[in-house]
Amino acid sequence: MDLRKHIRFHVQFRSSFSSVSMVGGEGDIVDLSISGCRIESVVDVQPGASLEVRIVTNSQQTPILIQQAIVRWKRLQQFGLEFVTM
Repeated sequence: MDLRKHIRFHVQFRSSFSSVSMVGGEGDIVDLSISGCRIESVVDVQPGASLEVRIVTNSQQTPILIQQAIVRWKRLQQFGLEFVTM
């Protein structure tokens, strides 16, 4: 049983992310909801890290900016984010 508050959509968007303690990285957003997302990336991020995230939906649109997202979990080359400030 899925206990999520919001519907999660399967997507394929590019993203870039950065934080104060990490130079930054890129990844693929594979699940997206109004409150968070799941990213596949080779960059090692740790749960609890605060990230700024840019979501690229297509090459002709300005990226969507998430000013603050918190890493809630990490497994292998995937991690989950909760959006805090958009």
